[in-house]
Amino acid sequence: MRKEPKTAFITGSSRGIGKALAQALLDRGINVYVSSSDAEEARRTARDLRQHRARAEGGPCDVTSADAVHAAWEDACTRFGGIDIWVNNAGLALGGGLIEMPDADMARMLDINVMGLVHGCRTAIRGWRESGRPGALYNMLGAGADGTPMPFMNGYATTKAAVTYLTRSLAMEMSGSTVVVGAISPGLVITEGFLREHAKLDAKAARQRRDWVNLIADHPETTGRWAARILDTNAQNAKVFTWLTPRKIRDRRKGRPRDVLSRYFPEAPA
Repeated sequence: MRKEPKTAFITGSSRGIGKALAQALLDRGINVYVSSSDAEEARRTARDLRQHRARAEGGPCDVTSADAVHAAWEDACTRFGGIDIWVNNAGLALGGGLIEMPDADMARMLDINVMGLVHGCRTAIRGWRESGRPGALYNMLGAGADGTPMPFMNGYATTKAAVTYLTRSLAMEMSGSTVVVGAISPGLVITEGFLREHAKLDAKAARQRRDWVNLIADHPETTGRWAARILDTNAQNAKVFTWLTPRKIRDRRKGRPRDVLSRYFPEAPA
């Protein structure tokens, strides 16, 4: 008898890393619930994804609302019969100095990156406990998650440091249970958010960081395939999976020069 495919729920998956991860999971035969605060965008993305070995559905999920996250969980369970993997991917990265940053921008990053993640963790784990179904929950890390100071990304980095702490503590709380808690650190990925913040730089600043970005950055589909394999195969609790390791950076320095940005800025000077 054929085993039913697993189902993954990914917050913020109508674009960027989330969308790439959704496609990679589908390619591995895992159903995906695509979610976004924009319901139509989520449904459109689900329709546009390649669906051969597995099925994609889309729906709204405003991670800043606990009720909305719970409603999205219920919708996904109704459509697929249950959820096996939950990925807290939704995030907002706004650059700028902490003192100059508008209050509304800082509050929104905290609301999405921290409280949104809290709502996702509580909803998924409570759902698995109520159903008696085992599950795996993964939080997406970002710049600052390891405690490295990030001037002019201070607000965003602070939220990601909080995600690291929450993930480690939650994994300890889930120790010995049927719930696996882990984290994914994808490194610098060229997403719509990156391009939005990059466009705010003047020409000189953009040129100055071009070589560094080309060295460490990756396309969404690259990290999406890597993360999908982890979500599909990992069974260990409290694991943090890191794509951009120091060794990988050293190896890239020794190899041929990389040019990631040319896909997005073909006319940009070298």
